[in-house]
Amino acid sequence: MFNKNGTFSDKFDFNNCISTKHNVKEHLMNINYNALCVGARGTDEVVFREVIPFDWHITPTIYQGLPLRPEFRVFYDFDTNKVLYIHNYWDHDYCYENISRNVTDKIVWNAHHDYIDKMYGEHKKDVVNKIDIAMLGVNMTGKWSIDVLLDEWDNYWLIDMAKAENSAYWNPELVK
Repeated sequence: MFNKNGTFSDKFDFNNCISTKHNVKEHLMNINYNALCVGARGTDEVVFREVIPFDWHITPTIYQGLPLRPEFRVFYDFDTNKVLYIHNYWDHDYCYENISRNVTDKIVWNAHHDYIDKMYGEHKKDVVNKIDIAMLGVNMTGKWSIDVLLDEWDNYWLIDMAKAENSAYWNPELVK
């Protein structure tokens, strides 16, 4: 199973995110410890979801096992039922500094990032349309980020949601 706390997945140490019944307690303790070290909240909440399959022959990994696939961060307003804007989760300017901490991850990133950008550009309109349809009738309020992953077989997965103000790439100036 994939696990994280309420606001922090610790993707930089991805081997803690995939657990079995035998190691879930240790992994959640590690995630919460790392969350506290960086000031992330959510340590009193736990999230479990299905592990999204991947083909390691096609998709490289970074951060000790995280498949590097296109991800879309969609900002959605549940009060008006509309997408506010979309952002490439793997934005180079934002992510590159953290990725460069590990030489192997940096090599993988440099080799694969053009593909991530290309897939983001080709699929972002489709993701916006799917979120517009999927979120209609959802009984929530406020502005949220909705993370969508594109797998190797062109399937979309809703992988995470958070209040917009707690999310990377949130910019209230873009929605005025």
